[in-house]
Parts: sequence; C-alpha cells; structure tokens
Amino acid sequence: MTVTSSSGGSQALDVAVGSSSDDAEDPIGLKVRLESDLDIVDADVNQTIGLRFTGISVPAGATIVNAYVQFRSKDITTGPVSLTIQGQASDNPGTFTTAIGNISSRPRTGRPSAGSPRPGRPSASQDPISGPPTSPR
Repeated sequence: MTVTSSSGGSQALDVAVGSSSDDAEDPIGLKVRLESDLDIVDADVNQTIGLRFTGISVPAGATIVNAYVQFRSKDITTGPVSLTIQGQASDNPGTFTTAIGNISSRPRTGRPSAGSPRPGRPSASQDPISGPPTSPR
C-alpha cells in the first residue's frame, strides 16, 4: 500500500497478517472460523472473509493511493470468481472472534473495489483489485 500525505510525501508499506485471529471466514448464519487457511470462495456457502492488518499508521488527511492484497492458492480450482474488497470503517478494529456475524456485521467503508483475478495463476497472484484512491473517512 502506498500512502500519500496532504504535504505530498508518500510511504510504501508491506504488511502481513500478524496473528491467527487476524484472518477468518464468516459463513452466513454460522460461527466464524479462525483458521490457518482461508476458503475465499466456498461453493457450499456464501461467506465474508476478514483480514486484519495491525501497526499501520495513516496520517490524518492522507490518501491511500493504491493497495494490493496478495493470496497464495493451496488448491487449483477452475471457473470464474468475483471478489469485492472493502475496508472496515474503524480506526482501530478489534481482532476477530468466533461469534456469528463477527466479520460481516462490522461497519464498512463506502468505497468497495470489485474485480476478478486473471485465470491461470494458481499460486501467488499479484493481480490488483483496485479502485479509485480512497481518503479516510
């Protein structure tokens, strides 16, 4: 992610998910699953995936110019997939719990980005799913 401040300076950040409760699956109507691997697309149930990144400081008035999320696939699956990426509308969100709806009920930012990774990339895809620059709320 690149953050550009109102003074014109910019800073690139490379941040990974920090702990096991910072990534989880939230299948509709079921308990949240805190697992080491995420089923981003699950044919059996619609679900929301949560990824929490800590230790990121975005100055007031700064604009996030671009941000990328990189996934590595453990299974090769064919067929189209469509993903929607949204941020949580919180300055310091808590870690995920197993409560039903713990991820899907959190307040979201108003500017989702949607897209599909390019086919034929079974491992670490670096395809950005990006939208217009987003300013903090």
